[in-house]
Amino acid sequence: MRILVLNEYFPPDTSATAKIAAAVVDALAERHEVIVLCGRPSYDPSERRPFKLLRRESRGKTVVERVGSTTFPRHRMLHRLSNYLSYVMLAIPRALMIRADVVLAMTDPPFEGIVGRS
Repeated sequence: MRILVLNEYFPPDTSATAKIAAAVVDALAERHEVIVLCGRPSYDPSERRPFKLLRRESRGKTVVERVGSTTFPRHRMLHRLSNYLSYVMLAIPRALMIRADVVLAMTDPPFEGIVGRS
């Protein structure tokens, strides 16, 4: 089965949802083909990625695709909103191009379920 996981944050981001997403992805990847569609590291990351509209990485048997979202600090609501919207605006078209049997839309950004429904 091919599973698409949507979450703005994924390691090297250090948010709780990034860590949860990584644990879920690792478990799913034992039996399935998993693709993660996330943004550039911006949540107190252990390392940063330079801007690129779309970047593909491998994490074990998992393919991680990072869209070129903004990486503003989250301390101001406008910056946080910019990060959310830039991720969603870039993730929706890319997600529509990925063939998947199942889409798992996590909670970052909070309206990610709408993206997953697309």
